Amino acid sequence: SKEPTPTPSTPTPSVSATPTPSPTPTPSTISERAAVDAVIAYTGMVDTLAADPQSDMQQLATVARGQALAQTQYDIAFYRGNGWRQIGRSRLEFVGTTPGSDATQWLVTMCVDVSEVDVVDTTGQSVVQADRSPRVLSSFTVDQDHQKYDWFVTLEATTETC
Repeated sequence: SKEPTPTPSTPTPSVSATPTPSPTPTPSTISERAAVDAVIAYTGMVDTLAADPQSDMQQLATVARGQALAQTQYDIAFYRGNGWRQIGRSRLEFVGTTPGSDATQWLVTMCVDVSEVDVVDTTGQSVVQADRSPRVLSSFTVDQDHQKYDWFVTLEATTETC
């Protein structure tokens, strides 16, 4: 069994106290690394789109497909419809990978830390539930496009806290 190792997150614009570099997971294959990178790109894109109401939601299709694409488009449209925007970025900690149904699929598990993420309304008031868990375990299904060989998050499921 693999020991969980941290993976680098998308750089945060805010200054954090004594940042420490995180080692990357040691994937056994190039495709496994590509799947982990796809999750990192997807999470970064979601943070960017949620933070900037003027950003182009079509960019999401470059990192997501299927249920993940539809759900995230819905969520961001809901934010924008309410005048909400995200402040801060999620941090990812690599937990592990499991091969999917075939060679073009991986299941990637990450601990997603949203402790530095807030969502505010037009007056700057937080709309986040006070009892929100700051760290959640998320499972990402990542599929490879057979024509382009690019990898896309197709399903995201948050299962528990971590």
